Amino acid sequence: MVRGRSLSGRRPGLRAGAPAAALAFTLALAGCADLTSAFSPATSLTVARGAVVVAGPRGYCIDRRLTRTGEGESFVVMGACSAFPFGTDNPVGQAAVLTATVGGEVTTGAFDPDVVEGFLRSAQGRATLSRSGRAETVDIRQVRQDPAVLSLMIRDTTAVGEGPPVDPTYWRAIFLVRGHLVTATVMAFHDSPLSMDQGFFTLADFVNRIRAANPGG
Repeated sequence: MVRGRSLSGRRPGLRAGAPAAALAFTLALAGCADLTSAFSPATSLTVARGAVVVAGPRGYCIDRRLTRTGEGESFVVMGACSAFPFGTDNPVGQAAVLTATVGGEVTTGAFDPDVVEGFLRSAQGRATLSRSGRAETVDIRQVRQDPAVLSLMIRDTTAVGEGPPVDPTYWRAIFLVRGHLVTATVMAFHDSPLSMDQGFFTLADFVNRIRAANPGG
């Protein structure tokens, strides 16, 4: 509002209702900003009765349509935030599908990557890894481990049903968070596969984000 002038104003083109209309428009924009914030896809999700937080690398958001949470096992799916309505445009490099499965609380001993790897290389273990439950569809191509995380590059030739086709070779990490067994995966799309290093570094970032979101876990 300009001092010394009434709302009717004498400035050319300024109507009496213009300030009110401008205020209403400004409030409407503020309301849109609030709605955008409210409906923006989340970048993390708390599961396992509040015990574990699943958080993705920068630029990845929760896909609530495919995510399932419950009393027992929770399954969280993440994709590039830019692919969602009201999503941000933070770059993610080459986009992939990220998933995290959080199981019930483990009460039998400490996590031993060597023991877990030995089981997963068996027929029963490979059947557990297979999307079809058949050991013959799974080939473990590479294993990387530290004392707390087992990472595997896996090829699963099982056909994927719904959604865009994904590359049959993907990375998976297995680790404990606050007593819950967590499995994190990074799957590239079939028409834009990730290199071995790209897949592993994305997986390592995913694991580190989850562990950082659960301090002391």
